[in-house]
Amino acid sequence: MADLQSWVKAGKLKVQEDVISGLENTPQALIGLLAGENRGKRMVQV
Repeated sequence: MADLQSWVKAGKLKVQEDVISGLENTPQALIGLLAGENRGKRMVQV
């Protein structure tokens, strides 16, 4: 785990985030997550 964190800090590993805006979009975000539409972390911004 520490190796991964050091790689991210060094820029050797890029973290991808998929941010969905709005609590009202949570059901679509979950459906997309289960269908594999996201890359990296999927988050709902409230």
